[in-house]
Amino acid sequence: MSSSIFKFDLNFYICCKLIKQSTVTSVDLSFTYIDTNKIILLTEALKYNYNLTSLNLCSTCINDIHIELLTIALQINSTLISLNLSHNFITDKGIVLLTNILILNSTLAYLNLSNNSINDIGTKSLSNALKQNSTLTYLNLNHNNIGDNGINALSNALTINSSLTTLKLYFNRFNSAGIQSLNNAIKHNSTLTSLNLSGNSLTTNSMKLIADILKNNSTLTSLNLSYNEINNEILKALQLNTSLNKLNLSYTKIRDDNIIFLSNSLIFNHTLTSLNLSHNNITCIGYKLLIDTLKYNTTITHINLQYNYI
Repeated sequence: MSSSIFKFDLNFYICCKLIKQSTVTSVDLSFTYIDTNKIILLTEALKYNYNLTSLNLCSTCINDIHIELLTIALQINSTLISLNLSHNFITDKGIVLLTNILILNSTLAYLNLSNNSINDIGTKSLSNALKQNSTLTYLNLNHNNIGDNGINALSNALTINSSLTTLKLYFNRFNSAGIQSLNNAIKHNSTLTSLNLSGNSLTTNSMKLIADILKNNSTLTSLNLSYNEINNEILKALQLNTSLNKLNLSYTKIRDDNIIFLSNSLIFNHTLTSLNLSHNNITCIGYKLLIDTLKYNTTITHINLQYNYI
């Protein structure tokens, strides 16, 4: 077999036979039901593959028992760069097992754990691994159950970790205490460039803390605050920000009176290139104000205003 990419479209046994071939570097088993017998076949096959760089197990019904078997195979792997375990049934117990791999692994750069059942305990274990890992650049923890204690542990890891560039925390359950920890951590972190905090029902105090991040941080280039209620502190902070290129403020209940503060900041901001304001409460008044502002702004190339009242 000369192809380096294999997409599962035969029976599972044949799939595992093919994985054993050293020419296979990418395996996509997403949306394939995997039970204990199948995970045993898969992990056995993985032990014989010395070139695998990408493994996608999204939506495969993998649970903690499966993770225990998978980690045994991954312990001897020295090539895997991308691992997708999203949309499964992994809890803190499975994450504790998986983090042992992160400590030992020196190749993994992409890890997607979104849409599982990870709580603060699992996040703390993951955070301890991040303190020792120096290769992971992308971590997706969207749609889990991480609270302030978990974010505190993650923030502590960010003060030490020097490889992570993308962190996704969409739809968890942390608030101002967690944001305060993130604020402190980002002051000491110089590698994180993309942060997703959307859908966490962040309070007014949390928004003030995020505004502080925008005023003082010079490494973040992408920030997603969608599905939160934005206040003017965030919009005014953009005036002092010198690094952000992409900002997502969709579904944040922005009105015409907020656009006044945003427009004023855009006159002085010289880094923002992409701004998402879709699904808000902006009318023709706010739209006109934004259009007039763009006469003075020379960096914005894309504004999304879909699904407003204009």
